[in-house]
Amino acid sequence: MNYTKKKPYITTNLDVSTTHITKKDMWILDDWAYPLQLTVYDHDYGYYIYIPEIINSKELAAIGMSKNFIHLLKLAKKNKCSFLNIDRDGVTYTDLSEEQ
Repeated sequence: MNYTKKKPYITTNLDVSTTHITKKDMWILDDWAYPLQLTVYDHDYGYYIYIPEIINSKELAAIGMSKNFIHLLKLAKKNKCSFLNIDRDGVTYTDLSEEQ
């Protein structure tokens, strides 16, 4: 697809606090994103994660990702987001559990 000033490429993010994922999730994102076939960009206080075409829940769970993390990926996809932004200062949702 060709993009122009009149038709720019715009992405959307689901913004969440790091309180919604586990320390183990963070460790895996830091060290194991490539084998999971996730595109992860770490930043000073969290991660930008590109939302893949297919979310393989079983594979993510098998490597140790939390149910909350998998749910967040699916929530971002359901809402047509391009990225999941997990940030220390991100939004804390009252209807999502907080992980330890």
